[in-house]
Amino acid sequence: MSGDSSDKEYLAVTDQKPVSAYVISGEVQLQASGRLVLMARGRSINYAVDVANQIVERSGGSATVSNVKVATDQLPDGKYISRMEITIEKK
Repeated sequence: MSGDSSDKEYLAVTDQKPVSAYVISGEVQLQASGRLVLMARGRSINYAVDVANQIVERSGGSATVSNVKVATDQLPDGKYISRMEITIEKK
C-alpha cells in the first residue's frame, strides 16, 4: 500500500457471505474514500468480479474499474493459489 492509502479502501471478498453483503459494504467504502480495492483468492475470485460489476452498475456511471491485478501466491504447504485485486474509483 502506498503512504496515502487507507486500509479502509480494501475489501477482502470470500465465498462465506452473499455477494449482496459485499456490494453494500463496498458501496459504503467507495462513497467514503472515492476508491475501493476488492481482493480475492482462489474460488472467491468470481465473487469479487460479481461484486465489482454490481457496484459499477449500481453507481449509475459515477464509478469505474480502474485497474485489475492478477497474481499467484504460494501457500505455506507449497501449493499455489490465484489472487486478484480489482480497483474501483469514483469518476
